[in-house]
Amino acid sequence: MAKENPYEVINALHAAAYGDSSTMSPEAWQNQRQKGIGGSEVAAIMGVSPFSSNVQLYLNKTGVIKTDLSDKWFTLQYGHCLEPLAAEYFQRKTQCVIIDETGMFEHPEYTFMKANLDRLAVLSTGEIVILECKTGNPFSKNSWSFVPPDYYQWQGRHYMFVINGILEKLGFETRILRVCYCLIYGNTEEDVIIRQAVLNDTTESDMLIAECTFWYGNVTEGIMPICNGSEVKLFEMTLENRAAIAKASGIEEIASMVNITDPLALLHLQSINVLKAKEKELAATVKDVKEQRASFELALLKLMEGSDHAMLPNGATLDISQRASRTVDYELLRAFFPDVYDMCVKESLGAPKLAIKQERPRGKRKTA
Repeated sequence: MAKENPYEVINALHAAAYGDSSTMSPEAWQNQRQKGIGGSEVAAIMGVSPFSSNVQLYLNKTGVIKTDLSDKWFTLQYGHCLEPLAAEYFQRKTQCVIIDETGMFEHPEYTFMKANLDRLAVLSTGEIVILECKTGNPFSKNSWSFVPPDYYQWQGRHYMFVINGILEKLGFETRILRVCYCLIYGNTEEDVIIRQAVLNDTTESDMLIAECTFWYGNVTEGIMPICNGSEVKLFEMTLENRAAIAKASGIEEIASMVNITDPLALLHLQSINVLKAKEKELAATVKDVKEQRASFELALLKLMEGSDHAMLPNGATLDISQRASRTVDYELLRAFFPDVYDMCVKESLGAPKLAIKQERPRGKRKTA
């Protein structure tokens, strides 16, 4: 069978898109995301997202809580602005042809599965690959040692599944066999990493089952899934959105004070007290370890005889450094430059906290 023209395949794929992100407002694009699962959300379903959990995604998809990205505008815009640079780097390194694909896609059978790609690329061999352009910092490169992080791999696998489903329906033999990732983590050409995720039918099958279970079994039926992420993050998210979550669970009016009669509440409180005591024990242990370490550091410091630099017999070096820092005297600034103070200092509401106050047991009175 003759090899299919990759550009004809891409043109037909683009024509099969249900929308075009380049002509959509951010609000309209966000509304479309609510109607299904996008690639960046799959990691939360699979339990490997460092940013979210399946419960948080469920609450978002069911409209209980809304995603507010206004405070992350710079990070999002930074990544968006560097996409063309990452694409150009990939093009220069692979001698491919970059296609700026702005189509919004959905799987022909599992229509809740959405895909909004960064780029498509046609390699010199004629192979079509999905190109994901990522940004990070110098510390993030460690998680890209040999393959992309799991949460990015699931995004790519979701995209391959959606696009390959469309290509099959269109009657093409061509399939997307890999997703290439180009990560920029610095400001030089050496601070760029290219990695890939290869199609794996077994892995994609597991992903499909997980996504269908979440969408049809949880979101559609209104049944909250069992949390697969951090309990700490789940607590913080619930605390932040406590009123909305309570109303979604059937509580029509939020009382100013609630008298809890559930006997389990006292068991929960007892467990909290036990864990707090354990935290204190661990904190005391850490303090002891720091004291022991300081004693050995003091011994080395004495052997340095007042110098800022020393070398040990095994070649290890000891160096004393001190950094200057600047702080702002806000009281002085407010007293002498009140207009500048009011213009520069902004007040924000901190994250909510759960405070637990308990009655202390009263001691017996002494008798005369």
